[in-house]
Amino acid sequence: MNQTSEQFESTGNRTGSLFLSFLLMAGAFITLFVGLVASYVALLAYFSPVAFGLITGEPEQLNKALAENPLVIFPSNVTLLFCVMGTLLAAFVGYCVASLARFGQMSHAIFLALVTFITVLQLAISKPAAPSWLLMSCMILFPLGIVLGGKIRTRRRD
Repeated sequence: MNQTSEQFESTGNRTGSLFLSFLLMAGAFITLFVGLVASYVALLAYFSPVAFGLITGEPEQLNKALAENPLVIFPSNVTLLFCVMGTLLAAFVGYCVASLARFGQMSHAIFLALVTFITVLQLAISKPAAPSWLLMSCMILFPLGIVLGGKIRTRRRD
């Protein structure tokens, strides 16, 4: 093979690796946030059936309840457990990202942590009904969980 075809193959491999890296990050991000929503709903269903009934019922009832007391769907026992479960889920996703990345395993985990931080920050800025302490703790705990999961995986490789 000549030099031009070798350069093309290496560029093609790099482009393919970057595309797979993009797919990995997008899939991990979607998986993380779908998992977070599912875990919160599951916790709400188990520990607060009244709040679960509000979010699964008629939108008018939910809007009325939120207008009266926005914390009705954020009971403290559920939100504390959510912080713990979310951090564990984030660590698992960080571990998987570092495990599946073809190159720069820790870089992938750090990038996902940064995107997660920015996403939760945008949610906090948009003035949601969630308590601010919950959003601030999630903004710190979830990215730390991702980085910790990635770090555990990269240390295991050594």
